[in-house]
This record gives sequence, structure tokens and C-alpha cells, in this order.
Amino acid sequence: MAASKLFSIRSFPFTGVCCLLLFTILLSSCSNTKYLHKNQTLLTSNKINVKGELQVAERDQIRNSLSSPSIELQQPNYKTAHLLRLKLWLYNQKYREKKSSKFWDIVLVPKNIEPPVIYDSTKTITTVENMQNYLHNQGYFYAGVSAGSKTRGQKTAVTYRVNTGKNFVISRIGYDIPDTVIRHVVEADSAHSLLQRNIPYRDETIIAERDRLTTLIRNAGYYKFSNNYIFIVVDTVNKALFRSFINPFENIANLFDADREQEKPTLDITIRIDNPTDSTAHHRYGIDNIYVYPDYTIDGAPDDSTLLKDPRKNFTILYHQALFKTRVLARAVFFKKGGLYSLNDYNNTINGFNQLNVWKFVTVQ
Repeated sequence: MAASKLFSIRSFPFTGVCCLLLFTILLSSCSNTKYLHKNQTLLTSNKINVKGELQVAERDQIRNSLSSPSIELQQPNYKTAHLLRLKLWLYNQKYREKKSSKFWDIVLVPKNIEPPVIYDSTKTITTVENMQNYLHNQGYFYAGVSAGSKTRGQKTAVTYRVNTGKNFVISRIGYDIPDTVIRHVVEADSAHSLLQRNIPYRDETIIAERDRLTTLIRNAGYYKFSNNYIFIVVDTVNKALFRSFINPFENIANLFDADREQEKPTLDITIRIDNPTDSTAHHRYGIDNIYVYPDYTIDGAPDDSTLLKDPRKNFTILYHQALFKTRVLARAVFFKKGGLYSLNDYNNTINGFNQLNVWKFVTVQ
């Protein structure tokens, strides 16, 4: 009996104090709202209900994306172990209870505290708009999002109801490019296009393909080409079918048989590349002479008459002192005399010289 009692006393500091502290915090956590003004409520939860013709993984991915801080503008205070808002409780200890001692100074550091998230209905409205925009960018062109809130005491829970509808898929990709050379460059590389038939529409895919085409065309000698000339036109082709799925109250569903109702809504994409307004065609540039200035100074001049000249097969070296072997410089030059201008060659040349770790600045003009 004595041994048992001794064990109990010794174990109390290890387990009992921890339990007592946790119990105290749990009791105190209910006071997290007592410092709020009468017209304020604490946002305690956001719930996102997602409906639509989705796989489980896709539904989870959409829910996770919609709950990101960039879309969901108000998020509840963090819950430690999904149990209590410890950071908020510690915030109140510091700023409301004015706790101050060696212990509290160690505990109440910025990373451990969090101010209360006061529910703001205007941010809920903006969040709904953000969710609709995100779904639209993912190809859910007729997605519906609504929100509701429930307040008890000074605590508010928000529920977002999301109906994605069907995701549009790409049916056809066409080209409208009056410049025949650029058209050939684009069509010859179409196998590497990020836009392919039967894949879901995504705004990020459209943006990435526009950037890919810009690089492709600049690599083909079009030095002054920019993505401002590229337009990607999207045309939905069976909206009626999609509307019948989204709005069950419309009497359109009877127009389609059972098989057709299972189809994915589709869209056509046309890639249009306009000519410049100040000329009839884009200009293609070739590489003439290539000059390398290995010991160029900030106040130097390319036409400095004191520069020594060393012509080589692919480029000419102009220098004051022969500090570098030709083969070292040659490995860094990716342009080819007589070849076409290439954006990749431009970037690789700058990187090639920078990787030598000799110069403070490297420029290609």
C-alpha cells in the first residue's frame, strides 16, 4: 500500500501536472470570446461542401484548392491537435490578461500567439467570388457557389456550397496564323503543345501554352516577337447540354437521351497569332558577326581603337589583355555565325559565361 502511494506521488508531477494544465486551458478556452465587442463574433469554422461529377481525388483536390488563403480570405484560428485554439488563448493571456513573468515571457513569443479572427461577412462574399473565378479557370464554366453562416453566441461557422457541374474538355485545336512561316513553325511543333484534344480545360494550361509558343517562335529567329501577338480564343460548342445538368429546374433535360446526358461538355480552341500593326509580317533575324569582350570595363566602348582583335571561326575576341584561352570562351558561346537568332541560345550564352565565375556582370547585346 505504501509502495503504491509512493508511486502515485512521484508520477503526479509527470502526468498530473500536464493533465491539470491541459484541463485549465480547456476551461479557459471558452473565454476566448469574452474580450470581443458585442457586435463581433469569432469565426470558428469554414466548411466546403463540393458536389459535381467528380472522382474522389478530384473532389479533394478542389476542396483543398478552394480552402487556400488566397481564395478563402478568412480562416479560423489555428487549433492545436484539432482540439483547442491554444495560440488565441495565449494571445489573450498576453494582451488581455497582461501576463508577465519569466515563464510567460518565454511562452508568449510572436510565433506562439494569434489574434482572434473576427467574422467579416464581406470577406465571405468575396470568397464566394474567388471560388467561382477559380472554378471557371479550371474549366467549370457554369459552377455555382453559395455561402451560409450560423451564429451561436459570439461564434460563427460558415458553410460554402459548391456545385462544380461538368468540366469542359477540349474538342478541337485550330490555328489562325496569317504569317505562313510562323504557322509552319507552330504546326511543326504541335506534338509538344500543352493543348491536346480530350484534356480538361485549365486557364494555367492556356497561359503556359502561350509562353511556350512565344519561346518557340523566338527560338526560330523572331528576335522581336512577344506574346502580345498571341490570342487563344475559346468557343464552347454544346452549352445547352451543360445547362441542363447545372439547372435541374429547367425543362431542357428531356431534349437529350440518356447516353447524351453523360457526355462531357466540349469547347474548341483557336490559336491566333496576329501580324504587327506597323508592318505586313514579322521579321526573322539571323546571326552575323559575334564579338566577345572578355576584359570589358564599365566605362569601356565597343569601338575602342586600342582593343586587340583575334578573329576566330565562330566569333571575334576583342581584348586588352589575353587573359583567357579561346576554347574556354568558345564553350560559353551558343550562338552560331550564319544561324538564326534563338532565345535559348541567348539564355545559354549568359549562363555559360556566368558559370565560369570570372566576371561580375555578363551582358549579351
